[in-house]
Amino acid sequence: MKKIKNLITDIIEILENNEALESVTFLREFPSGARPAPLRSLKAAIGIENQEFSPATLGNSTIIECKTTLGIKLYAPYNFNSENIVQIFFDILNTIAQSGEYQIISCSNASITPNRATDCVVIEGKVTLSLLIKDFNEE
Repeated sequence: MKKIKNLITDIIEILENNEALESVTFLREFPSGARPAPLRSLKAAIGIENQEFSPATLGNSTIIECKTTLGIKLYAPYNFNSENIVQIFFDILNTIAQSGEYQIISCSNASITPNRATDCVVIEGKVTLSLLIKDFNEE
């Protein structure tokens, strides 16, 4: 069982360890500091959109199921091939799913929009994960 207080850090670590995603810099959704414009490399921002907690049973133990919806935004310079950007977004989802650490319940449609402030294209989507926890400090 994973700690929910380290969820974003753990997911970013899983993604950074995938060689297929080595061209992407992963960040928490709201990092402090100035952002470069125009954007010159791939960046992915990950943040928690929503969390729902409910009692669950595992064997004879009562535990808490935490359904967490993550927002994932992939920023790519305009000169990147759009098919490659979409593939990288799906590689991010695949990496989370195949890590064995989290159960993916659902994924939302990814929207693709231009971002004039950073001269890039943004693919934005959501993924909902299920985590089983005994308490908020449980490993």
